[in-house]
Amino acid sequence: MKLCIIGCGAVTHVVSKLIDDYDVIYVDKNPKFAKNFVNKKIKKVNALKDSLSFIKKCDIVMNLASPRLNIKLMKAAMKYKVNYVDAASMLEGKKVEQLQFDNDFKRRGLFGLINIGVEPGLSNLLASEIYHKLNGNVETIKTISLEEEDADVVFNSWSPKVAFDDFTSKPVIYRNGRYIYTKPLSEPERIKFPIYGERTVYTVSEEDPITIPKYLNSVENAETKCGGSKVEEIRTLLKYKLFPKFENEIIKSFPRSNTPKEITEFIENGLIRNAQFILGVKADEKMIWSVFPNQLEVHKRIPGAAYISYATGVSIEAFLRMVEKFEMEKGVYSAENLNQKQRRFIMRRLKNKYKIKFRYER
Repeated sequence: MKLCIIGCGAVTHVVSKLIDDYDVIYVDKNPKFAKNFVNKKIKKVNALKDSLSFIKKCDIVMNLASPRLNIKLMKAAMKYKVNYVDAASMLEGKKVEQLQFDNDFKRRGLFGLINIGVEPGLSNLLASEIYHKLNGNVETIKTISLEEEDADVVFNSWSPKVAFDDFTSKPVIYRNGRYIYTKPLSEPERIKFPIYGERTVYTVSEEDPITIPKYLNSVENAETKCGGSKVEEIRTLLKYKLFPKFENEIIKSFPRSNTPKEITEFIENGLIRNAQFILGVKADEKMIWSVFPNQLEVHKRIPGAAYISYATGVSIEAFLRMVEKFEMEKGVYSAENLNQKQRRFIMRRLKNKYKIKFRYER
């Protein structure tokens, strides 16, 4: 399979290590800096401004740069008759922008598989899996995650701007059959997580509550909540009204996405002791957990990878292997729309190859 990957940062660092058997064109607007993450030949392209005609040589173009590029890349994919994949939406308003091209992709015989990271991505797949296990008799779905860090440094897999936007934008939730806005980091709830026990989670802005009701018809309520040390840091800034009043100053003071070399140095110098990402999906009173390797285990597998970029990267790889194996439905859709065989293939790969632990509980 021939891929074109737009964006060579922390997630692509992981993905590039896992798809050596693919023919890949790596693209970034700043190849010099991108070389810190991806030790491959990188084509210099500003995807917002430059011609994208080179993608016509590929089976799939994948956006791992920024959701700001989704529309431009989807139009290019249609123009050059190439399938499309991405990892996130812009979340402007109560919709995901990629779905507007569903019929256009169908007419051209193409598929667009959107939001296929870990959250969104695996979270949507698990929501569909547990929904169908319960025969579609589900009223409320919550996607829940924990980002727990034990470190003396602030380390990031994303740009500070993206991270702050996720935690401080007004989340869209689905309540009583309607999309509504709620306050960021509101509606605290105590959740008992594997390994870490009880933690407080808060409502955050994610794609899941927008797409879950679209594909899982009986669902009347959907929301995403997140907890952990990273979330508590942001809550402190909001509590003391430092954000958004000093937004620009705060964002500038945070490090940009850390390079693999920096992550390695932090670990070797004892500045990062550990960190872990845990994802859960609750359907009414039934829960499915996915527990990812901790930061020290991740570093052994892919040196310099951050724990959250590893979780995202291995999820993307599993989705890509599924695309390679199965005939894909035409049109634009997210992971809830995958059938049982496709979902189970992805879960088995994550479990067997990457030691992701799945477990159900009530």
